[in-house]
Amino acid sequence: MDAGLFKLGARRGALLVSLWLAACGGGGGDEAGSAAPEVPEAPAASVQVACTGVGCDASGTGYGGQGLAILVYRNTGDVAAPASLRLEGTSGRTVTLVLGNGSAQPQVMPAQSAALAAVVDVPQAIPARTASRNPFRNDFGVAGTPRTAVPALAWQVGDMRNWIDEEDSAHRATLLRQTRAGDGRVVNLWLEDGEAGGGRVTDAMLDNLIARVAGSGDAAYELVTRLVGPVWGEQPYPHLLPADAPLDVVLLNIDRDGVPWGRVGYFWSRNNLLRQVRPQSNEALAIFLDTETLYLGGDIGRRYVVSTLAHELTHMANFYRRGVGMAAAGDYVFDTWLEELTAMMAEDLLSARLTPGFNATRDMRLPNWLKHGAYNCDVTAFDERRDATCYGYNVAGSYAGYLLRQHGPALLQRLSASQVDTDSKALFEQVLGEVGGIGLAESVRRWQASVALLATDAPVGYGYPARSEAGYALPGIDGRLFSGTRVMPAALPARLAPYGAAALEQRDVAAPYAQTIQLPARGTLTVVVQ
Repeated sequence: MDAGLFKLGARRGALLVSLWLAACGGGGGDEAGSAAPEVPEAPAASVQVACTGVGCDASGTGYGGQGLAILVYRNTGDVAAPASLRLEGTSGRTVTLVLGNGSAQPQVMPAQSAALAAVVDVPQAIPARTASRNPFRNDFGVAGTPRTAVPALAWQVGDMRNWIDEEDSAHRATLLRQTRAGDGRVVNLWLEDGEAGGGRVTDAMLDNLIARVAGSGDAAYELVTRLVGPVWGEQPYPHLLPADAPLDVVLLNIDRDGVPWGRVGYFWSRNNLLRQVRPQSNEALAIFLDTETLYLGGDIGRRYVVSTLAHELTHMANFYRRGVGMAAAGDYVFDTWLEELTAMMAEDLLSARLTPGFNATRDMRLPNWLKHGAYNCDVTAFDERRDATCYGYNVAGSYAGYLLRQHGPALLQRLSASQVDTDSKALFEQVLGEVGGIGLAESVRRWQASVALLATDAPVGYGYPARSEAGYALPGIDGRLFSGTRVMPAALPARLAPYGAAALEQRDVAAPYAQTIQLPARGTLTVVVQ
């Protein structure tokens, strides 16, 4: 996570003080009877049609009466502002209102009319931004005796060794499968002792998995390296693994809770360091995958393990390119939110060839984002708590799927290679502008309109349309399929998280549809009529 703190500018801080004094009535008038100064009323929010082309039925700044229309009201000021809606032709239609925060600071939600929604506090709506271990960042330029020439270990099938997990516990495992990737790198498949047979990991599972790891055009190693670059190679640092280190895929019972899912896999760049500087390193180019998901998750579980393999290989490639290859120029390792965003993009792009019939965005992350009502969440603050409303894999995964279907694989490839800034958000803004001409706030606003369960033929810039480009096929996602599981908030939150949103739906409305909504400072209101 980003360990930085939110910084409110002096102007905003002064504004908050003046509002508080006005609300308290100040200290009373002076001898001349002067009253406390009034806070000037903010101008009304501006409105514009926010959709174009086929599928957009907006007339002027209203609704055409057929199909779907999207309008956006914007408050560019530092105080709340009213948005007055009056839309014709809405009889019997559904109106979805998405109040969004287009800024990097949390914003107080203004009071609304009782007819719209009560304002309540939702404690979990804004996840805490705290320092967290970034498993993709390590100080490998530490002092010590440099290696002279550390050869790659020539493991053979049947060999055994201990593997150290994230909690620094050792697990004995046996090398059961071995192959070579297309570029010649040796690939080892290890299984923790006690996890074979008896309703657990079978020979057939191992055979299938090693085939999905490497050695063919549709295997994860080949697909990932073609998409985002090599996972390892030559580098000048004496305390890192040699260029020809084998790729070790280690099957461990990660959670040991008797159920699939949970922690399905991980990559930790600590293992790329030699033990002389990191005693708990496995000294291996290693990815860890969960055995319980393989044998308790059914066919979907096995496909998800393979999808996770591509995810972790992307982390590995990012570390080699950005953490190692760019290290001499600066710290270009992504913050966790952008690191995870790119890994989930890779999964999505490769799913048609790597896990046919299963797509993690369509089948898990987007449905879970909608099911948990995870709209008031900061996409630049990755929440790793599995029980959190703003669980990062649901939030960032849904956003990643939207981004790819709007901007294509070039977005991921440019992000992976870009050195325009060491700040992850600034880099993302720059690259997003290069491929789409819009910034983070506008991109998030359009994505959040997906709460309205848009069809695959949504207007340009919205929804999850199918996309096929440069050999990568992304399945379209029809939001209407989730009408039975989507959760809408019962009321508006007291605050909007940075880049967060609150959504309300009103069905079978009258005509004209008239409503006045108070927008928070720097807020937007996206209105979807369908």
